[in-house]
This record gives sequence, C-alpha cells and structure tokens, in this order.
Amino acid sequence: MYDNKLTAYNDPWIAFVSLFREIMSNPVDQKNKVAVLAIAKNESRYIKEWLDYHRNIGVDKFFIINNDEPNETTMFDMLEKEFDVVQINVPGAEELKKVGMQEGAYNVVYQNVIKKENDIKWLAVIDIDEFLYFNGKTIKEYLSDSIFNDTDVIHLNWRLYGDNGQIHYEDKPVQERFTKQCPLNVIYNSDEAKKGVYENMFIKSIIRVSNKPMKICAHTTLVQNGITRRSDGTVSTNPWFESLSTDNNYVKHYNTKSLEEYIDRRCSASTTDVAHNVIDTKTRIDWYFNENEKTPEKVAYVKERLGIEV
Repeated sequence: MYDNKLTAYNDPWIAFVSLFREIMSNPVDQKNKVAVLAIAKNESRYIKEWLDYHRNIGVDKFFIINNDEPNETTMFDMLEKEFDVVQINVPGAEELKKVGMQEGAYNVVYQNVIKKENDIKWLAVIDIDEFLYFNGKTIKEYLSDSIFNDTDVIHLNWRLYGDNGQIHYEDKPVQERFTKQCPLNVIYNSDEAKKGVYENMFIKSIIRVSNKPMKICAHTTLVQNGITRRSDGTVSTNPWFESLSTDNNYVKHYNTKSLEEYIDRRCSASTTDVAHNVIDTKTRIDWYFNENEKTPEKVAYVKERLGIEV
C-alpha cells in the first residue's frame, strides 16, 4: 500500500514527508492482540498441536499455567522454546491450592501478568482439550464484528467430540483422530440432564481486557457493569451455561479422547474434579459411556485396567 504512494511523487523527499504525515495522522491501534489463557497438566502429548492450531487462526500470545508435577519437566522444556508462550509454573496440586485452585490461578495471572502486557485486547480462557472454532474465520475476523463493539464477555458453547470408537492412544493429532461430534444433547452427568442441562450447554468465554472489576471463572467471566453476549451476538441470559446452540462458532471439546487416555487422565489416584467434586472411578466411567458407545471390547478394557464391571 505504502510503496504505491511513494512512487506517486517525483521528489522522494516530498513523498517521504507526505507518507510520514499520513501514518502519524492514522496511528495503529497497539492494543489489538488476542491471547489465550490456559492451565495445563501433563499435556506434553497435545500441546504442540493445540498451539499451532490457535496460531493458525490468529492467536498472538499464550499464557500457560503449567501445573505439571514437580518432577515432570517435559512440558516445561517444550514451552520454554516457544517464542509466543508465557509460562507460569505452579507445580503440583498443593501449590495450586495456595492461589485458589483453577479460578484463583486465572485471576492472579490476569491481574499480575496479562493486564501489564498493555497490548492485549481480547483473552480467551480455555483448556488444552478445547479448540476455538469460528466457521473458517480467524479469531480477529470474528471479534471484529461490530456487534461485539460494546461487549465485555463472549460465550461460546461447547461441541463435544467422542472417542470415535477408539480404545487406545495413537501418536496422531487429536483433531485427526476424533472427527465425529457427539449429539448436540449429549449428557455427561445424568443428574444434570434430569435438570434439563446438557453438556453442550456449557460455555467458555472470551473477555475484553479492561480495567473493569471482573472475576474469571472456569466457564464464564463476571464483569461489573459489563455486557455479555452469546457467540451469535445476542445478549447472554445465563452466566454459567446457555441453551443448546446451532451457531457455527463454538469450542471443540475433546473431553474423553480414547478410552485409554480417559482412564489415564480421569481415573488415576491423583485425579480431582473441582467442578463436580467426584473422585469415584465407577462414576467417571459411567460418565464416559454417557458420551461414547459401550462395546464389549471397551467393557473388557475397563475391567482389565480398573478391575470394575460396567
């Protein structure tokens, strides 16, 4: 664009002065970056794909709260090499408790790290098993819609993806291995389903970085005197979940992956579940089969790994 303007003048000095005045009269908005905030625990298998995907849709920076156990250094070493990643180490469950678990960590990092960056306009708060999707658009194209000009928080519904019949882990990209979405009204917790709340009604949020008082929660962000909209631009009616959405802007949620990966992640002795306060292995396996088909092969694998009948 500017090259054409330079060649339009015979005198290079006049061209330079004219161009300088134009640039100074239209300063570039420096606070226009989009970032992601996430907590990661033992995610070294998945973190590279997740980072590359979000870079490709226009995310500029990543703030990763690394909750690996103190003797686990794989992900720490990987993230140290990433130019656009700010890594905050909170090793182990006991250290995380000191800052108030997941939500406490989010808010500490937001107030003490992210806001001091001074160039971040929007911040998405998601997990490593979640991928932002905007129907083929970049995240900045999506956020530039004028409907969001007055918006402080945007809610994006989940779209759950099942195990695609896979029992074992494969060293391939997650989005390549699991291509089939669960039904829109898939249940995860039967008690919630009895209340009319389904898994894809839950949301994750993108927040406008500002000086307004706010509290970042696992799914939403509460902003004092703020405006919260759904992914299609309509005003949000619930701070924690929304009605089932057919809008093509959502969060791809690879909640279970294969049965082997689910057991490794959700059924280990050290597993906790802050959201549901459930540590019973049988209950966790029941949740798995709410989302995925129960086959004899899977039932046999559960018995072999965990010694329980399902």
